[in-house]
Amino acid sequence: MRLHWEVHGQGTPTVFLLPAWSIIHSRHWKFQVADLARHCRVLVMDGRGNGLSDRPLDPAAYAEDEFAADALAVMDDTETADAALVSLSNGARWALLLAAEHPERVISATFIGPAAPFAPWAPLRSAISAVFDEKFEEYVDWMKFNSHYWLQAHRGFLEFFFGRALPEAHSTKPFEDAVAWGLETTPEVLLATDRGLSMDEVRASELAGRVICPVLVIHGDEDEIVMHPNGAALAELTHGRLLTMEGSGHIPHLRGRDVAIARELRHRVPNLEIEWLAQDPVTRVLQTHGETIHPASRDLASESRHIELESGSHRLHVFEAWRRMDEILFSNFMVFLDAVRERDYDLWIGDEAWEVDHYLHENPELKQAAYVWLTDFVGWLPMPTLGKHDIELTADYNAEMIEHIERYPWLRDRAIFIGRPRDVPPGTFGPNLPEIRKWTQRHYQFTDAYILGLDATARVGRDELRRRFGFREGETICIASVGGSGVGSELLGRLMGAFPAVLRRLPGFRMIAVAGPRIDVSTLPQVDGVEVRGFVPDLDQQLAACDVALVQGGLTTYGFRRSDSGASCRDHRIPGFAAGGVCRCGGWRRSSRGQADCGAALARECADVPDCCGRMGSTQLRAPVDQSEG
Repeated sequence: MRLHWEVHGQGTPTVFLLPAWSIIHSRHWKFQVADLARHCRVLVMDGRGNGLSDRPLDPAAYAEDEFAADALAVMDDTETADAALVSLSNGARWALLLAAEHPERVISATFIGPAAPFAPWAPLRSAISAVFDEKFEEYVDWMKFNSHYWLQAHRGFLEFFFGRALPEAHSTKPFEDAVAWGLETTPEVLLATDRGLSMDEVRASELAGRVICPVLVIHGDEDEIVMHPNGAALAELTHGRLLTMEGSGHIPHLRGRDVAIARELRHRVPNLEIEWLAQDPVTRVLQTHGETIHPASRDLASESRHIELESGSHRLHVFEAWRRMDEILFSNFMVFLDAVRERDYDLWIGDEAWEVDHYLHENPELKQAAYVWLTDFVGWLPMPTLGKHDIELTADYNAEMIEHIERYPWLRDRAIFIGRPRDVPPGTFGPNLPEIRKWTQRHYQFTDAYILGLDATARVGRDELRRRFGFREGETICIASVGGSGVGSELLGRLMGAFPAVLRRLPGFRMIAVAGPRIDVSTLPQVDGVEVRGFVPDLDQQLAACDVALVQGGLTTYGFRRSDSGASCRDHRIPGFAAGGVCRCGGWRRSSRGQADCGAALARECADVPDCCGRMGSTQLRAPVDQSEG
């Protein structure tokens, strides 16, 4: 049995994040791993049935004792003498086995939404299991927890299950993550995992009574998968502590740069009050994390809606759209000004709040508190094809920004660039203006990393990634993605429309179209052979594993492949942040092509895909990946 594990951080103790039901893999711990690894050693593994571990189909392979034995084997392989266990859902079963039967290996045990069969939950679980193999004309609600439905509607079951597991408002991102992780295994595997479980209420209670380590049970009071009293029963049987999370469901830990700012500020300044003046969808994320949204947020005019209305047929003059947004920007600054006049604040943080920064520099006497400015791009770059006038306009805007900063260097108490100096493009702000990178280095502090909200994965060989994502030998994999906005929907449709022409010229060509979070997949054309997906977790890894990637990002469009070619769409304004690709194998060759010959152009570009850089950078340690591959 091949088992995949990872070790992050160092020191003591070791926190062992156990696998849950094989409907998901270890990525569900992504928010916890990075945070914990700053303080201790973290061990995490993919349980058999999902992720990078093997997927046997024999139900006996998924017995609780097998999972417990896997955990012990991984502890032995990683020289982990003992560990603090953390489990989710079905993981409670193997955590109980480990804590009761191998107490010398367990420092403590934390159970999240424990799905062990104790008295409050066991009867309901038994009732569902009793009709698990019955056929129905229609599958409604929990009738979908059924072997026949799993086989005929795998995605349908995943969407139902995780919809119930994540009842919290605005959980679209964790929901999409979880469904995607579930799609990495098969319904046949899920059937085997369910049939392999044998622990009953008597065994579970007996094991719980033998646990001698400290126990913490965390359970959401809106858990629709395992009822809250089940967690309370486990806490009582183990003489542990019960932590009830109000308003939370079954996976409370799967919930995001703004939230990180708030968390760190509160850590450094006890009793700190933070109010957010922000727009949707940011406010939805903040509310999910319990942040306070200033009531004036409802008065903010939508900047993203303006940008979408300005775009058409994937033609967007970003700079001109920005200039035509002056009314919106001024209006929103006045909303800000009213808000800060109503109450005294100690600190203002402007995360790319361009209107606030601009009008404060225009009216520095309005500053009433310490002010921190964050951004990931500085200045505007002209499009050479638009001529001298475009150069003059962007240079004028850049000159005004430079004059503001030079005239009022005290206004920003801190200016922070989210990234590294090399992320700032070379060149100048315009004729007779400073070099962009040198000027930015003089006036900003750098975070030296971009805040993506993603767990930095360990190095993995390209072959391993292709196997994980189901990219078969002999296929030329093309991923087309248009980023997180709705601006590129027409472009994505055109790329999909080019698929038949490419396939005729390049047998074995496979296209995966990624719509992202704001494009309704039903609005895209239906093209035979093109796989259409909504949100794709770990898209960065899939781009590294594919052969050709056609991507839009940063309000510009690049096509990149595993060689040095690229393409850009006309009339897009490139902000002053370095555009890059997943694979960097040399310089970029830019071109402008009409959509009429899109298929022919793609076929020519894809006809000879060299196998150059196929590896990803990151931190150690993964096993059993060949170190020569990563």
